[in-house]
Amino acid sequence: MEVLASGNGGVLSNEIFCLNFRIELARTSGLMERTIVIGDVHGCADELGDLLDRLQVKDRDRIIQAGDLINRGPDSSRCVRMAQAHGFEMVFGNHELRLLKARQSGDISALKAYDYGTLAELTDGDWAFLQQARPYCHLAQYQAVVVHG
Repeated sequence: MEVLASGNGGVLSNEIFCLNFRIELARTSGLMERTIVIGDVHGCADELGDLLDRLQVKDRDRIIQAGDLINRGPDSSRCVRMAQAHGFEMVFGNHELRLLKARQSGDISALKAYDYGTLAELTDGDWAFLQQARPYCHLAQYQAVVVHG
């Protein structure tokens, strides 16, 4: 596996940590297909867009979102739409799990102050996409498992 990029994202002016990402790109033999793993976007759609542009994402690339696509940042709904448009495979993060549980059960006792804005912002389509996430993603060709941690 060739690691082509890794690093930390920026901080919004209001000190919300926006994009702590680790990217690993792997090339499969002969197909030039990449597996891209992105984590902890936290609702920062501009930064996610910049990252995808910088990576020059192609239709044949496999993109795995390793949790926390949403919440804390300014535009969770746009992040979800971008993930849908690029065919992201979703792994649950603690933010998705907490918000989905609250929305489904009606129990808001575990929510944090910044969760309420995200709950109000996301559309039914956004929620449907997030519900398709899974606890992990197995990458058999690399003998690896992607989890949120």
